[in-house]
Amino acid sequence: MAHVLFTKMNFLVLGVLVVLPHAAVRSIKVAESYWTLKANELVVDEDMDKYGTTVLVPIVCGEAFEGQKIIWKRENREELPLQGNRVFVVVEERQGGTYTCYSTEGKYLNHTLVLVQWRYRKIIKGTPERGNISCSLDSNVGSITCQDHAYCPYAEEIDHINLTVYFRSNYVIETYYLQFRISDIVRPDMVRFNMKRNILELQYPESWSTPFSYFPLTFQWYPAYRPGRTTTFSLSEQFFDRNLHPLNDQITTYRPRPTWREGKDLPSLASALWREHLSYGCRFLEPATRYIALQACLTFDRRNLANLSLKELRWLLVLGKASCTMAVKERVEAVLNVGLRVPSIMLLEVLYRWDVSSFFQKIQRSSMSNNPLFQYKYLALYLHYVGYILSLVLLTLPRQRLVQLYLYVLTALLLFAGHQISRDYVRGELESGYEGPLYLEPLSMNRFTTALICQLVVCTLCSCVMQTKRIWLFSAHLLPLVARLCLVPLETIVFVNRFAMIFTGLEVIYFLASNLLVPFNLAKTAYRELAQVVEVYGLLALGMSLWNQLVLPVLFMCFWLVLFALQIYTYFSTRDQPTSRERLLFLFLTSIAECCSTPYSLLGLVFTVSFVALGVLTLCKFYLQGYRAFMNDNTMHRGMTEGITLLILAVQTGLIELQVIHRAFLLSIILFIVVASILQSMLEIADPIVLALGASRDKSLWKHFRAVSLCLFLLVFPAYMSYMICQFFHMDFWLLIIISSSILTSLQVLGTLLIYVLFMVEELRKVPMENMDDVIYCVNGTYRMLEFVVALCVVAYGVCETVFGEWTVMGSTIVLVHSYYNVWLRAQLGWQSFLLRRDAVNKIKSLPTASEQQLQQHNDICSICYQDMTSAVITPCNHFFHASCLKKWLYVQEACPLCHSQLKSSAQREASMDVPPQPDATIQEAQPEAPVPASPSAEVQSVAKVEAEINTPAASKLPLASSTD
Repeated sequence: MAHVLFTKMNFLVLGVLVVLPHAAVRSIKVAESYWTLKANELVVDEDMDKYGTTVLVPIVCGEAFEGQKIIWKRENREELPLQGNRVFVVVEERQGGTYTCYSTEGKYLNHTLVLVQWRYRKIIKGTPERGNISCSLDSNVGSITCQDHAYCPYAEEIDHINLTVYFRSNYVIETYYLQFRISDIVRPDMVRFNMKRNILELQYPESWSTPFSYFPLTFQWYPAYRPGRTTTFSLSEQFFDRNLHPLNDQITTYRPRPTWREGKDLPSLASALWREHLSYGCRFLEPATRYIALQACLTFDRRNLANLSLKELRWLLVLGKASCTMAVKERVEAVLNVGLRVPSIMLLEVLYRWDVSSFFQKIQRSSMSNNPLFQYKYLALYLHYVGYILSLVLLTLPRQRLVQLYLYVLTALLLFAGHQISRDYVRGELESGYEGPLYLEPLSMNRFTTALICQLVVCTLCSCVMQTKRIWLFSAHLLPLVARLCLVPLETIVFVNRFAMIFTGLEVIYFLASNLLVPFNLAKTAYRELAQVVEVYGLLALGMSLWNQLVLPVLFMCFWLVLFALQIYTYFSTRDQPTSRERLLFLFLTSIAECCSTPYSLLGLVFTVSFVALGVLTLCKFYLQGYRAFMNDNTMHRGMTEGITLLILAVQTGLIELQVIHRAFLLSIILFIVVASILQSMLEIADPIVLALGASRDKSLWKHFRAVSLCLFLLVFPAYMSYMICQFFHMDFWLLIIISSSILTSLQVLGTLLIYVLFMVEELRKVPMENMDDVIYCVNGTYRMLEFVVALCVVAYGVCETVFGEWTVMGSTIVLVHSYYNVWLRAQLGWQSFLLRRDAVNKIKSLPTASEQQLQQHNDICSICYQDMTSAVITPCNHFFHASCLKKWLYVQEACPLCHSQLKSSAQREASMDVPPQPDATIQEAQPEAPVPASPSAEVQSVAKVEAEINTPAASKLPLASSTD
């Protein structure tokens, strides 16, 4: 047993190399949100919470240059190691740039200006609280002029007016957005109502200038009646053509067939509700439960709810009740869609666990071996596989058909219950032997009354379930009771009971025969629909559609929870003595091990772990940010990583093939890895929020307390987990690799807290710390170095297991992938970062320092941080910057922030002087020169965009105006 567990543990350790989230390289992610401001200007929405400080941005030279050899340069000077028409450029924080593509001969082809939009705004510190503006578009110069005005013409109420202002500084762009309607500026009069008996007229106000009104209205009416009394009308074109009569451009009249008894109260309701003119639907009930639904531009102002009458409030409550009823109905249907399919998975679970061969061997050794049914064991084997098919059919049936099937099964069970009641009654009468009148024998009377009430209940329930009024179809079991009431001899009552049973059986056979072709028709229809979907959309779309309709994750989670609850109930129902804490932990692990012995239960455990992880991560987001966390939700933290981790480890270690004790032992380690993954995901959520709080000037103590308390929990709990698992298992190298994830999580939290403290200390200081960036780099570098050492140890252990242990293709592949992504790429990125910082430090040291006289003559601010300069360095292009700001800039690129000329150290300048100039200078003359701003304030640009959109998000529109320099 020890050898088997050690072999499984080796596979587990190799699986940890790939599935642990923290072990993967924090590679640069590709930007998902970017848009075009105007031609050759690309704006990247940089979200540090999602991408980090560095992101890859795709740019294209042009469709006409596809397939050609193209080289790229940044700022027309720095040649990039990129070739091809479509490339990815690295954008870090706010360092955008102009990327120009050339042919191999040096001919200019095209360029793209990449701008960065941050979540945190720094250009505009404050905005006015109010102000009335109107905008006009000048198509000659391609710009928009906004000025104060008394009105805003040429806009309709149905359209929104979207005002978007872009501000640009260097390569950072910020967007300020405002959306409003013309009704926010111009308030029209109320719609006029005119009731004439059963005719309701809605007219435009007299003050409106039809047909050039700001507020076009659409009135739609339809009557509906209670089912069972009259025909229900639908919203069809034929119905509207018959019942809607447009009189002119101003009036639309509707003549409903039933008399609207409370129509006289509509004008008062509309008068009280007509405040804000938005799209809204109102529903009014009549006392006779017939109602008329109105869809018009009627709304209410929440501030004037207190002025409504009781009847008006009742109508509003009816509207709310109707919407709530629809929501509850949808929820009930969703619950039924999942709950009715759980038995099919349970049946699959039972069929998988049932060993047919061993079952027949037990029968052969018993006295039932002479039974004729045993001779058809092969038929039983075929029926075993037919059970799989029936389970899959039940799993994929539409919800309406599934409900009908369950109703039929319920009816069959009720009929069987009626048969049992009738048989028990006849048996009781035969045992008593009394054939006289019932009222003379109290026991016979009680037995008769009980049987009669039960049979009437069964008949009524069958009639309700089958939705039929022919209750006599289910009353055959009443015949023995009627015969006994008529003083029929007891021997005859036995034959009457058999006749009732035969009659009920014939009814069931007739029903099955009449619906014999229903499965064939359903299969034919399903095949035709599947073929059409596959032909039009493909297999992938079909799979996604079935996944969404069956709600497989929720279905398997409910199935596993039912299985787990049954396992716990079985244990406690057979135990009388209390259970200790250690026993509870063992019970928990063994119950989980019992509930993942088949592929179906293993999938249920995987989806359950995914939903648990999703719930924990959602609570973490809510604890940190409140409801704002759900507005900008990150799609990366959905709990799927933890579920996939468990599935990969379970499949790789052969979890379902082990015995229960071994499975529980292995599950304890797998669940430890899953919990460590959840804690790492929580840290990925908390880390940017904590650092943003430290860097911002938010003085909310509650926000800081929540962030710091969560970090303290993530600091202590992983260490406690590592300590507890070391208490249960003997310390070994493989155990050290497994607990390394929790140790690294604690170390990373410690580094985050240290950086947070540094930010808070710098906030309290009046003068910023000069070496803050170096300290932060050292803290992060220490953690990266420890993480790299752990990854290197894991690779060494994997190589030893591959060479000296049991060699497998899967294990070797995992070792190679882990070595490339987590060791080689990590070492390469770390070394490049170190070289960039070393070159930046050397360049800063080689630059001259500005004297006080030069600073007074310059009399400007640092164009990087926008702060006053008490000390500065001078670049070769005679620009002044803070030494610390310029050093941060040079960590990313070697160009001047203003003129983008190359900044070289003294050694590089001496080396470049020894190189003779190139004779061909015609190419440089043909290249477009980048504009050099005179001062940082001249780089701030603004452009306003006014666009009208109808039911379309503003982000999907192209700007109508372009930015001007």
